[in-house]
Amino acid sequence: MPFAIVQQASALITAEAIVQAVNRKAGVLETGEAIISSQTASKNGYIISTVAPCWQGGDHNEQELLKNCYRNALKLAAKHKLKSIQFELNAYNLYGYPKELALEAAMQSIVEFLHNNSHEMDITLAVLERVDLAINEQLLSEVERFIADNTDDHRAPTRETAFFGAISPFLYNTKIESSSILRHEGDTSVRSINDIDIDTESSDIDKFPRFDRFQRYSCECTPIFINPEENFAKRLRRYIIMRNMDDVTVYKRANITRQHWSKLTGRKPYQPSKKTALALAIALELNLDDTADLLRSAGFALSHSFTFDLIIEYFIVHNNYNMIDINEVLFKYEQPLLGV
Repeated sequence: MPFAIVQQASALITAEAIVQAVNRKAGVLETGEAIISSQTASKNGYIISTVAPCWQGGDHNEQELLKNCYRNALKLAAKHKLKSIQFELNAYNLYGYPKELALEAAMQSIVEFLHNNSHEMDITLAVLERVDLAINEQLLSEVERFIADNTDDHRAPTRETAFFGAISPFLYNTKIESSSILRHEGDTSVRSINDIDIDTESSDIDKFPRFDRFQRYSCECTPIFINPEENFAKRLRRYIIMRNMDDVTVYKRANITRQHWSKLTGRKPYQPSKKTALALAIALELNLDDTADLLRSAGFALSHSFTFDLIIEYFIVHNNYNMIDINEVLFKYEQPLLGV
């Protein structure tokens, strides 16, 4: 059930339902309510109309009413078993709504739906321009300073690193180790992640093939694997157990679909992309060392030569695992979004 932010001018509208903000219709809808209709010229099938509040200074329950626009639109889409829906953030600015509060209402409502509903649906929030996405200025300033302080301008990316971000040097004839430790409340013992037992019968992760030393694959398909100790699926399963999470929680927090999760953990070999591996690290709230360890198992590494990697590292170092915050900043910097 991924959530994505897109630039409206360049976005192809493929959602089954488009949400539009309208003026109050006397006797039909109250402010915050929504109605769905298929009797339109839209080839996408459905138009969901919501009655947005006019901004009156913030003392007339405008924020809650605006959240209800999103909530009720999402409820209608779920009721009609739609698989995708698109909102236009800027539509609410027509009613004098401050950009920051409009974004806050949208994000809180969408996240609330994602966490509390089992219905699988792709949700898109379209903005006219990237500058219209009003993000906390202090956060952006800190990210900008982090990037400036840590960017490595002396390493020219190779074709492989440019495509994959970076190939981990630890893959080369090196035993993978992890700094991960497992502590339980009231338990003074320490165990490495490598000591965690895995139920291989239920996960089928041992059925993944081992990659021989010096075996190479096309850069366009998969990165180089050289004698890894453990494949990505197995390493992922260890971290899920260590974090005491269930699969549904992980893939929802990672902003990936159930179908994508099935490929990652299924019987057939499946190579995740770097951004998928990082999305899972964020979902599991792994520290920087553990994130590097999980990435190594998929053939990747974080690099200070790439803005995308530096943004992810900033959030991990500052223990901010909010996928919405991360994707907002990535969007501002014109980087790929996590999970979607």
